[in-house]
Amino acid sequence: MELINSTGLAAVATLSPDPSIEGAHLLVVSAKATFQYSDDGRVDLDTETTLPLWEKDIPIPLGILPNDLPLLAYADDTRCELMLIGAAYGRGAERVSVSIEIGDWSSRIDAWGPHSVLEGQVSSATPFDRLPLTWEQTAGGTIEVWIDPWTAIDVSHPTNPLGAGQDPADAAHRVVAALGAPDGFPRWDLSPRALPRVVRAGDPVHPMPEPFCWAPPPPEVTTTVHRHLESWRATRPNEEVDLEWTSAFRADPSMVFVAAPLGHPVVLEGCTPAGTARFHLPNVRVLADFAVDGRSGTLDLEARRIVLMPEESRFYIVFHTFARLRARAAGGERSLRLRLE
Repeated sequence: MELINSTGLAAVATLSPDPSIEGAHLLVVSAKATFQYSDDGRVDLDTETTLPLWEKDIPIPLGILPNDLPLLAYADDTRCELMLIGAAYGRGAERVSVSIEIGDWSSRIDAWGPHSVLEGQVSSATPFDRLPLTWEQTAGGTIEVWIDPWTAIDVSHPTNPLGAGQDPADAAHRVVAALGAPDGFPRWDLSPRALPRVVRAGDPVHPMPEPFCWAPPPPEVTTTVHRHLESWRATRPNEEVDLEWTSAFRADPSMVFVAAPLGHPVVLEGCTPAGTARFHLPNVRVLADFAVDGRSGTLDLEARRIVLMPEESRFYIVFHTFARLRARAAGGERSLRLRLE
């Protein structure tokens, strides 16, 4: 499959036999557009340092850069997920409110300085300057529990083993209920326990709230998958759960749009060195003109993911499209030209 691409976008096109339809092929086209925004709100397509399409998760200091592989589970789905890879700026405060606004939609979190709890007493938060907005900083965690003098078990939060605030007593009781323990056990570290520093706006830090984070979750974090499952069961109680559908998006369900909010204004508060960033998501269309074995046409790629990266004053949009094609002339031209509108 020849890909003709002079758009400045990272792109890939694959054509493979469709196992579900004899004599048909499945055409999958993916593209990533990287944009830079300036202090005055101007947005430019970045054609010089455009980000590639990642085939696997890439670890970075602020969490991960999520893989961009398209999933057939949402081939007929127009939804678009939003994520943010960045940090909160406290500027010496104990707590700050951080927000994303896109048009009439918004999401807010509270970012705290370091604080802890000991025997139910919560310490004051320490002023902070910068806090990575990662899953390690939100609610969850893993506790080492001794169930006898020779055996220690790591007990993790059900969906976020990377977080903070896991209650050792609760974790220990779960272990004892499953495995039992001799007199004097279970035991755990009795030193002050770090509390989550990233929580949904208005949530307490103790008792431990539900994990919530804007960042792409690493594979070991299943919080967002569980929330998509809950959403499915709440809205489709009589249907069997489609696990591929519920795992198609990595963002929290509250950050999945019915359609991509392209063209809408964006306001970021508390997660940029300057304090506030304002710009518009470009209303860009990515089109693919194809010719495959005597069949030709144009595909409109759907925006499926928007990732904001305020630390770098940029963001990217990932587009996908799928098409099932039956050959008209075997051995004919197989090419695809990508273009922008």
